[in-house]
Amino acid sequence: MSQTSEIKSRLDIISLVSGYLKLEKSGINFKACCPFHSEKTPSFYVSPARDSWHCFGCGKGGDIFAFVMEIDGIEFPEALRLLAERTGIVLQEFHREEYSEKSRLLALVEDAAKFFESNLAGAADVRNYLTERGMLPESIAQFRVGFAPDSWRVAGEYLARKGYTAAEIDKAGLSVQGSRGPYDRFRSRIIFPLEDATGRVIGFGGRIFGEASKSAEAAKYINTPQTPLYDKSRFLYGLGKAKSNIHHQKRAVIVEGYMDCIMSHQAGITNTVAVSGTALTESHLGALRRLTDTAVFSFDVDAAGVEASRRAVGLAHKHDFHVRIVPIEGGKDPADIVVQSPERWREFVEGSVESIAFFLKRASAGLSPSDPIAKKKIGEQILPLVADLPNEIEKSHWVSELSRVLGVREDALWRELGKYKAGSTEVPAFTQETRIAPEVAQSRKAKLEERMAGYLLLEPQLALLGDLPERHECALVTTAEIFSTLTKRSSSATIEEILGELPEDVRGAANRYLLEAEILSGHLPDRSGEFTNLLHAWRELSIKDKLMRLREEITELERVGDREASNALMAEFQTLTTHLATAIHHLNYGDQKNKKEKR
Repeated sequence: MSQTSEIKSRLDIISLVSGYLKLEKSGINFKACCPFHSEKTPSFYVSPARDSWHCFGCGKGGDIFAFVMEIDGIEFPEALRLLAERTGIVLQEFHREEYSEKSRLLALVEDAAKFFESNLAGAADVRNYLTERGMLPESIAQFRVGFAPDSWRVAGEYLARKGYTAAEIDKAGLSVQGSRGPYDRFRSRIIFPLEDATGRVIGFGGRIFGEASKSAEAAKYINTPQTPLYDKSRFLYGLGKAKSNIHHQKRAVIVEGYMDCIMSHQAGITNTVAVSGTALTESHLGALRRLTDTAVFSFDVDAAGVEASRRAVGLAHKHDFHVRIVPIEGGKDPADIVVQSPERWREFVEGSVESIAFFLKRASAGLSPSDPIAKKKIGEQILPLVADLPNEIEKSHWVSELSRVLGVREDALWRELGKYKAGSTEVPAFTQETRIAPEVAQSRKAKLEERMAGYLLLEPQLALLGDLPERHECALVTTAEIFSTLTKRSSSATIEEILGELPEDVRGAANRYLLEAEILSGHLPDRSGEFTNLLHAWRELSIKDKLMRLREEITELERVGDREASNALMAEFQTLTTHLATAIHHLNYGDQKNKKEKR
């Protein structure tokens, strides 16, 4: 047994996927909203029987390795390593020279992280500073906090001795090109390694420390720039450590900075992530939406923090999150509160307030009931947030509440609300007509073949209901291979036997056809009737294709004056026309029969 097969045999796909998504039972399968595109109607299905998953909205699918590669944005070797660790299987080490460029850069930044960690161990003044900020040794170790010494090239020289080139160090974002050559990007800074969702270091954040912090020109925080590993618009600090807790606690606490995140975890709020120096983005919310539908924001209480919260709330509402705000009192940010009292921070999080209620209370504080200008300003602050709500019932609730607070008629507020239009990022919902969206250009004939192949794999005895398409007649290579294999096999063959005879490159498509058939036929009283209709519809399209080609050939023969050949094709044309009428009759009869059965 290969190592990949052994890993698959030890890992349950439902357990794996449910660690990332909220799955719900759907017949013999499970479904969820797809984590790879925005939707409200679930089109993402997982089949425990097939050990596979597929989204009929965006077309992505595969096995456990494909899922981990897609959701964590990693290559196959990393997915193999990650899943091997979960199962306790020991893999053979890859040789350094066999690494891809990405793997090489990952090894480089991991070595850099170890270098910064070792420097912190020898920097008593930095450790004392972190202790004064309330950070415990366990938190320092858990988040791998390090230190970059006040030197221009010490990190680069260390990495060069480890065998990395200057170009690789630059590509990883650890050096800056100067007039005298490259020098270290991080100097005299406390280092926060940036780990992806699988726990791999992909970059660094650095906070100024010591004498360098007295310079007015020095930025308080700097991050790794955009690299092949690190994309700040997609990165959430702490996600790797928080994702399982976010999933199980059914909410994500979102803070601003590294220290806020670390200290929140230290206080026991282990479902905390940080946006770390950038505004909240669609990608951030997409990553979180895979795990939960509730976002709890706790940004700084200064004006910039409140405005960042407002923008984040609007964006989260558009992604159909339930949004809450942690009202901080007695401190500037979560890190400050945790230093004073971890219990107090936990109480603040537990007492989070519905987001619009938070902003409405803040905006209406000290309102004079007779001040129309103040009422207008409050409406201008609150109505855009209400407009972003995707649910009409919620909108109605907040219009009613705003009407009560302002003492203004609801119809006036509804008219004002109409001036604000929420942005839309929604992908059309999953329907039978759009389920194979990436293959829009694919012919209807090919789609019919896929559906037939799925039904036949599910119930091979259906092959007895009519002649299956010949290999040369098929629109798809995969379906041609499946029909050919089924024609040779006994109708009593099992799914496993048939799949085992298919070429390896066809099995993935076959599993997708099977999964689709299981989902779409779950409600049908008679699969044989549906299969027969599919076969007649396919025959109708095939005949129409042949008639079109014959018409073109007859026209050409008549143009060149070959009357004999033209008459022969005309006879064939008339025969096919008769066959077409029969196919259409059978198809119409089958449709009427199905409608009666459904009644």
